[in-house]
Amino acid sequence: QDELVRRCAAAARAAGKAVVVVLNVGSPKELPWLEDVDAVLLSYFGGECTAASISQCLLGACPAGRLPTSWPRCLAEASSEVARASKMDRPGDVEYHEGLHLGYRNGDLDPAFHFGHGLSYTRFEHSDLQVEQKATMATVTLQVKNVGAVAGAEVVQLYITTLQVPRALKAFARTKTLQPQESCKVTLQLDERALGSFYDPDQGGWVRPLQDREILLEVGASSKDVRLSQKLIT
Repeated sequence: QDELVRRCAAAARAAGKAVVVVLNVGSPKELPWLEDVDAVLLSYFGGECTAASISQCLLGACPAGRLPTSWPRCLAEASSEVARASKMDRPGDVEYHEGLHLGYRNGDLDPAFHFGHGLSYTRFEHSDLQVEQKATMATVTLQVKNVGAVAGAEVVQLYITTLQVPRALKAFARTKTLQPQESCKVTLQLDERALGSFYDPDQGGWVRPLQDREILLEVGASSKDVRLSQKLIT
């Protein structure tokens, strides 16, 4: 398949035509031809509506999907391959070496596509981040504006980092379809667990975050594309 994509891309470029590759897959795969094509549309497994959805996106409907996983540049960089290569005492055992730093939570990784990534035919601006904290709860609001030329929807993602818990997605929301230059208010709710509670195996349960500790809130369009941030004290 990779060789087929390369040959089609070369023929299309020779004829002065664009090449869009549609991936109908259920998990990340290597894309050795990525630099040879103009665009990649990931459909996953959409069921009976897959064909209609793909054709609508290709013909101008503004996509708003986001990746639920990080896509490594090659198989060797996948955490599963690192675990598979680990030496264990018993055959078949696997060491989950990442701990809490699984996938996008591992800040040292540089994948081809980050968790939460997704392109659009328009652009969005995030502004006016406000955080209202009450006891062990918090309400986060911000303004999202379509600053592009076509209608589309944005997916706002909120990540939190504490001393006990690595950076993780804690809330997200998809806006309504916004017309060019239209804005809307997005509200995200955070409970005690989202604000830094962590599981303590010694106590056999969830533990509230330590008092008077700093929590970093980051809002953006993916785990990499952070637009706004603010700090809280628990």
